[in-house]
Amino acid sequence: MNDMKYIKVLTAITFLCVPAMATAQISNVYGTAIKVNDKVITHFEILQRTIMLQLFGAKGDLQDSARNTLIEERLYLQAGKELGVLPNEADVQAAMDEFASRGKLSTTQLLEVLNSRGVAPESYRAFVEAGLTWRRVVRARFVNQARITDDDIDAALSFQNGAGQLDFLLSEIILSDGQRGSESASKLALRLSRSIKGQAGFSSAARKYSGAPSAAKGGRLDWVPSSALPANIVAQLLTLQPGQVTGPITLSGNVALFQLRSSRKTKGAESKPDVMSYTTVSLPAESDSKRAAAKARVMRSSVDTCLDMRAAAQKSSATFGEGAGTAQEVPADIALALANLDPKETTIVTQANGQKMVVMLCTRNQELVEGEREIIRESLFGQKVANLGSGYLQELKGDAFITYE
Repeated sequence: MNDMKYIKVLTAITFLCVPAMATAQISNVYGTAIKVNDKVITHFEILQRTIMLQLFGAKGDLQDSARNTLIEERLYLQAGKELGVLPNEADVQAAMDEFASRGKLSTTQLLEVLNSRGVAPESYRAFVEAGLTWRRVVRARFVNQARITDDDIDAALSFQNGAGQLDFLLSEIILSDGQRGSESASKLALRLSRSIKGQAGFSSAARKYSGAPSAAKGGRLDWVPSSALPANIVAQLLTLQPGQVTGPITLSGNVALFQLRSSRKTKGAESKPDVMSYTTVSLPAESDSKRAAAKARVMRSSVDTCLDMRAAAQKSSATFGEGAGTAQEVPADIALALANLDPKETTIVTQANGQKMVVMLCTRNQELVEGEREIIRESLFGQKVANLGSGYLQELKGDAFITYE
C-alpha cells in the first residue's frame, strides 16, 4: 500500500466526525466565534483547525486546542506586521513544502489528504504562514538578547578542554510524534518542562508519558559521558543545576526532555567525542503497540553480535541498517540510545512513526570532530530565542482584547 492510500485509510478509520457534530450546534458556521483585538476567528476556522489537529494526531480537547492556537496565531500575525517580517508567497510555499515533507509527502499529496476530510487549502496555508511568521518575529525581536558569546561556547565545550571527562546522571522522557502528533508532542513537552518539580515529579511524568524503555524506571538512566551525547543535549545540560529540566529537544522526529540528577568530572587524558559503529533492525509496523514492543524484546534476546542483527532482520522481514560516526553525526535518537550501551549491547528505540527499532552498539572509539562550536552556538541560540519568545507571547495575550461571541 503506498503512502497516500495508507494515510487515507488511516484517517478514514480514526476520524470521529467532530465537525459534523459541532456544525449541528452552530446556526452560522461562518459567523464570528472569537475576536482578538480587531481580528475575527470564525466558527468555520475552528472546525477546520479541529479536523487538521485530529489528522495530525493531536489528542485531548481538539476544539479547545483549535481555539487557543488560532488566538495565538492572530497574535503572531499582528506582531509580524508590526515588525515588518510577514513572509511573502514564495516563503510560505517553501514552508508548506517543508512541513509536508516531514510526513514524506509533497504539498499536493498533503492537500489531497486534507481535502478528503473537508479541509480547505487556505486553512493549511494559514496554519503554516502563522508558524513561519512567529519564528521570524522571535528572531527579529530577540536576536541581540539571544546572542551567544565565545565564552558561552567555551563553557559548553569545557568537557573537551583536557581537564577530564564530564559525565551526567540523567532521567529522560521521550514523546513520540507518531503517537501524539508533532504539535501535540511539542506542546506537552513544553508544558512538562515548565511544570515538573523535583525528581519524583519527573519520574511520575516519565512513567505516564514517555515511550522510551526507561519509562518503567521513571526515566532514570545510568551515568552517561558528555562525549557520547548529541551536542544540542550537552548544551542545555551545562546550564542546569541538579533537579532542573531541559527545554524540549527534537530527536529525529521525537521530542525529549532530560532532568539532570547529578554531574561529575573524571580525571584523565583529554576527552574526545566517541566514534561509534552500530547496527539497527526496524521491525514492521504494528497497530498494537504492546505487540510491537513484545516483538522487539524477542528480537533483542535473539542476537549477540552485530552479524546476528543482519541475520535476524532477514529472518523476520525487517529492515536492517548500519552506520558510524560521533554523537553529533548519527541520528540524535540513535546517539542517545548508544550513549548507555557497551559493545554488543542492545536497546529499543521508538521511532517517530511509532515503529520499534532494535539498536546494537558494535564498536566505540574516540576522534575529535570539527565544527562543534557552531553546533553549540545554534543550539544555545535556539533555546534562548524559544524561551524569550514564550514569555513575549504571554505578554501579547495579556495585552490583547479577546472576546468570545
